[in-house]
Amino acid sequence: MSSVSDRNQNSVHLYFDALVENDPDKVAELFAEDGLHVNPRDSDLFPGGAYGRDSVWVHWQSLFPKFDGMFFLIHELRATDREDKIFVRYSARSRLSGNVSWHESQYESTFTFNEAGEITLLC
Repeated sequence: MSSVSDRNQNSVHLYFDALVENDPDKVAELFAEDGLHVNPRDSDLFPGGAYGRDSVWVHWQSLFPKFDGMFFLIHELRATDREDKIFVRYSARSRLSGNVSWHESQYESTFTFNEAGEITLLC
């Protein structure tokens, strides 16, 4: 594995850590100025996504207060045939504010990075 791939895989871990910490600043810092964040499931709660670092920040700043908890378990994290892309298969466990039950889902996402190690596309 190359050091670029290692760096990018580490950034994927930092992304999920920032979500668990409910920290929109840390999430946005990981994105390129023109990065695109596409949510795996478009819904009223999770709108389609955000374009640009500032929009990523606004997106998560508005979502975090809606949750009492968010946790992620990475089942598979690997480089693809291109060192700028990382594939991740994970499960998410979340609870909406004021709700007693937890929601669990399975996801697959691809993170694409620029030469500076910033996320240019998360889908």
